[in-house]
Amino acid sequence: MTDDHAPAALSLSDSEIGGSIDLPAMTDELLLAFADLGSGTAVSTLRVRAQLDDLDVSAMSAYYPRRSVGGGKLYVNSPRGRGFIIVLFADDGQLLASFSGSVITAARTAATTGIGVRLLAPPDSHTAALFGTGEQASWLAQVLMQEMDLRDLRIVGRSQHKADALAHWATSNGIPARVTDAHTAITDADVVVTATAAYEPAFDGYWLTEGALVVGVGSTKPYRQELDLKTVRRASLIGSDSAQGATTEAGDPIHAAEHDGFAWSRVVGLGGLVSKGVIVWSRRRPKDTTLQDRRRGDIHSRTRKSGRPYDAFKVEFRLGHERHQPPRRGNDRHDGQGRLFQPGVGDGQTRTAPLREMGDKWS
Repeated sequence: MTDDHAPAALSLSDSEIGGSIDLPAMTDELLLAFADLGSGTAVSTLRVRAQLDDLDVSAMSAYYPRRSVGGGKLYVNSPRGRGFIIVLFADDGQLLASFSGSVITAARTAATTGIGVRLLAPPDSHTAALFGTGEQASWLAQVLMQEMDLRDLRIVGRSQHKADALAHWATSNGIPARVTDAHTAITDADVVVTATAAYEPAFDGYWLTEGALVVGVGSTKPYRQELDLKTVRRASLIGSDSAQGATTEAGDPIHAAEHDGFAWSRVVGLGGLVSKGVIVWSRRRPKDTTLQDRRRGDIHSRTRKSGRPYDAFKVEFRLGHERHQPPRRGNDRHDGQGRLFQPGVGDGQTRTAPLREMGDKWS
């Protein structure tokens, strides 16, 4: 029921939003939201697209009882421009606010990436590679600094000018960054983030160091691809913001399903991962490789080789004050056949860990 005497709703532009976002707080709030999605105490729709010729209109909605709000986003993409709006309602139907959507979306993408880094990056991660120099890149650089003890951020971009500008901005803001080529960036990197509009893989999956977390942001449509078949093949577990949404939107696993026999049963929902907890088996020597993808149906994966012992780590709900602390070590050992244990959509992220055969008990 609406109130005719309620205060007027806020209306904020991208420029007004940009200077007011608290990225650590956003990351913590999204962790709560994904936990609620996984437990069924919050709901989100899949993206709906209306597309004709070179123009598409997309929409999503969600209800978040923890904060007594619901809302949605609507946007238009065409070669002639892009429009994006987000609306927020109270649970009594009162319009609370409307927002221009570009800056919020870029920050939200980074914050969800931060969740993946917090939960799935190898302990004591210090080195990251960032592919892409677009509007999301500076937010991603910030969240990597936020969630890691970052000592070396390697930036890769098609435009040397843009890559240099991003590295200069990062170093000016206390982020240790430099521009490199793709192979140098990947070599020994603990975390790899791809945020491009590419239609071909950004790097060779065999370059990945075992134990690395890979976050794929850009392949939000089935015909895009940032990660090659080797990268997906090496993953022993793949997770996504929405396991269902991944089947129609996440370009990398879609390519793998079409050309390499990828099984969709391997995809785990991020909400289930966060809400129920998981045992992540991390081989002591050498490190396992982890991959994460940051779109609807993004992919996170860890690679492993069978036959070597694993240490058990319980991934728990960790908010910002516990950043930079590795998961607590469990007492179990594993025979090398990675499994997900008790105890125990968003927009589609994928993460992988050194686990296998999750089945459909994870949403």
